[in-house]
Amino acid sequence: VREGFELVGQPLPWLPISLAPHRTVASILWLLPAFAVLLGILRLGSFNAAWIAFVIAFATALSVLIGALQIAGGEKSPWYLYEITNYGVTVGFFSNANHMATLLVVSVPFLAALYMNAHGRGRTAGKSAGLFAMLGGFFCLVIVGLFINASLAGLGLMVPVSAASILMMMRKRKPPIWSLGLLALLTAASVAVVFSNKLDNNLFG
Repeated sequence: VREGFELVGQPLPWLPISLAPHRTVASILWLLPAFAVLLGILRLGSFNAAWIAFVIAFATALSVLIGALQIAGGEKSPWYLYEITNYGVTVGFFSNANHMATLLVVSVPFLAALYMNAHGRGRTAGKSAGLFAMLGGFFCLVIVGLFINASLAGLGLMVPVSAASILMMMRKRKPPIWSLGLLALLTAASVAVVFSNKLDNNLFG
């Protein structure tokens, strides 16, 4: 849009943040089913936080597996679930690669929460170590999924989210004040790198 005004030699006018305000407002309606389910669960009280975390972790692992099949089959892979999608990268159950990256990033705090939940129940050192190894392996799977997904936003956000999850797991040992500053610095640096012109939307640019 900006380049269009520059090509015709016109100054940039005032424009809303959204390029399609009516569609932005309409998209809010898409949130209604999710909010309805959330309110219903909270109202009925019929949910288990640990099971929700396990479902998210399982869905993420399955999505990475489907993404690997999508990459292996090339752009004509039958594993792409939508006709309009980002061919050539992993999208999993989604049609947009960034949505897949969002799921991968979101799964990390839930992994930390699962470990904290199990550790808080007084498990033996051996069981805690086994759980930590299993969740660590899953974290490596998420990292691999992000790299084959090739979403710059996902890779950038993974840094502060992982750091915050580690701090969350250290709740019994109060993290030093400087660690919060480091987390804020990592977040700012990650966002700056993702939106840097030097990358030019190329992962290795």
